[in-house]
Amino acid sequence: MLIRLVLLPLCCILILIIINGKANAASTVSQLNILSDEIIHFVNNTNYSSANTSVEKVYELIEDERKSSTPKTVSFAWLEPIYNHKITSHLSEFDYHLGYIAYYQKDYKKAEQYFIKILNAPRDSTTPALKIKTLLVSALSEIKSSSDIVKIKKHLNKIKTLLDIDSTSLYNIKVDFLLAQLASKQKRFSKAIKLYQHILSVQKNTLSVNALIDIHQGLFDSYLSLGSTNKAAYHIQEVIALIEQQHLSNHTQLEQASQLSQQKIITEKKIMADEYEVTLSRLEYLTFSLSFLLVLLWLKSKNHVRTMQKLATRDELTGLQNRRALMAFALKEWHRSIRFSRPYCCIAIDIDHFKNINDTWGHATGDEVLKIISKNINSSLRVTDNLGRIGGEEFLLICIETNINQAIALAERIRIHAASIAYKHAPQQPVTISLGIAQLQNQSSLDELMANADQALYTSKRNGRNRVTVYQDNKNDDKTS
Repeated sequence: MLIRLVLLPLCCILILIIINGKANAASTVSQLNILSDEIIHFVNNTNYSSANTSVEKVYELIEDERKSSTPKTVSFAWLEPIYNHKITSHLSEFDYHLGYIAYYQKDYKKAEQYFIKILNAPRDSTTPALKIKTLLVSALSEIKSSSDIVKIKKHLNKIKTLLDIDSTSLYNIKVDFLLAQLASKQKRFSKAIKLYQHILSVQKNTLSVNALIDIHQGLFDSYLSLGSTNKAAYHIQEVIALIEQQHLSNHTQLEQASQLSQQKIITEKKIMADEYEVTLSRLEYLTFSLSFLLVLLWLKSKNHVRTMQKLATRDELTGLQNRRALMAFALKEWHRSIRFSRPYCCIAIDIDHFKNINDTWGHATGDEVLKIISKNINSSLRVTDNLGRIGGEEFLLICIETNINQAIALAERIRIHAASIAYKHAPQQPVTISLGIAQLQNQSSLDELMANADQALYTSKRNGRNRVTVYQDNKNDDKTS
């Protein structure tokens, strides 16, 4: 049991450390592969400064990994060779990239240093293909810098031993090309011509235009050195034709690129126009929807305002003006009548024995009587008259531009009309009203005028109801009709 408790957790910890180490190694190698692709891309596009920057990142990454790759507490000797081999192989790749960059920058000595470093590296840290590429560029470097011919031959012989028997392989073609250049340097022009022609016979249809130009240039130099001017002229014509072909191809590519660019611009413009149309349609729809919504909200708000105004100014039961609204109208007309010395009358109206109706027949019948009386009085009014319910069974009628005689006639018409109504609760018992009239004379306020009309109303009540009384300055002189 003790062994299980100790060994099992320890094994788990060791497995996690191993997995973590492998994951880190895989991550490092993945980053190195990405940087390698970047360097190749930059070199192919002659962007050597960016390529150098990427190479510097590589060495920084490898240095960091070497410092932190192996845990200090536990040593896994069997893992270190595998990891170091991956790192070293990548170092060889990046040494090759650096040598390649130096070669294209015409720093042949610096390029040779990197290539020698790769060729002297351990066998398991480089691939045959990498060594072949290194030897080829190294030999080309030696030829460009007019270095030792023996060293060039040594490089080429190493390539021959690394190559397959297939004479049409790309590396064999490159070796033949380098040998032809070497033969030209040694002034063995016939040998050079033979090698150049061998390349053309084997790979003419697959060679790039630049490669064909180099081969025909070499043939031209060799034939010219041998004094064969006709053949030299033929090959220089081939060079010119290839250059023209290359120029035409470049021009065609530029035209195609331009056409593609124009097509792309047209397509993008069309897409932008379509998107603009769609956006415009959406905006129009949104604008219309918003306008419609605003109109609905305005109408709803307007109806709401009307409803609120009605609730604020109308009596809910009878539909007549309530006390607040009627008093506002009455006060405005009071000031106007005083300013312009116009006739102005108030008529106070009260339903006779209304308490008995409520007590005998109920409040519902009383409400119905109020509605009928209100409608009846309202139908008897003129356009300029303004009627309102000021409380309970009491009503107030404001008559502008109306003298006392006109007010009496109007009040009598209202009283008679009201007395003629037959009610469902008591068809044989008419409901009557009493009225009191006060005209604008020397009152100091509207309240005083209304108090005069109330006083006249009470006189009608005292005198037997169902009558009209006009307020007089002398209380005993109230005129009843």
